Amino acid sequence: RHDTLPSGRSNGSPGSGGSAGGSSAGEGSPRTAEKMTSSALADQMVVRTFQAMFDFNAAVMGFSSSAWLREVVNSFDAIVTNISHSARLQEECDFLVLKIAKCHTRGEVNL
Repeated sequence: RHDTLPSGRSNGSPGSGGSAGGSSAGEGSPRTAEKMTSSALADQMVVRTFQAMFDFNAAVMGFSSSAWLREVVNSFDAIVTNISHSARLQEECDFLVLKIAKCHTRGEVNL
């Protein structure tokens, strides 16, 4: 006897080729393969470090070749580390401004 459920799956009855759980090796192959491929691609494209995330966002915003942005990412640790010390945080931000001004010698900095 071969019973087919409304979804098109076999109910796993004898002679249906399915297991007791109603699934077989080839069940939903195109969709399953598509899901696995999408998942594998997503895993490969997900950035896993701060530097990679920063580079990705810079590229999306059109700033991937900006020297001043490199200065920001290089100063980020010092800024975050001193977030609770307002005077030191101000010094780190002032220092960052000087580094940005030095790397961009002509015209305005496009922030």
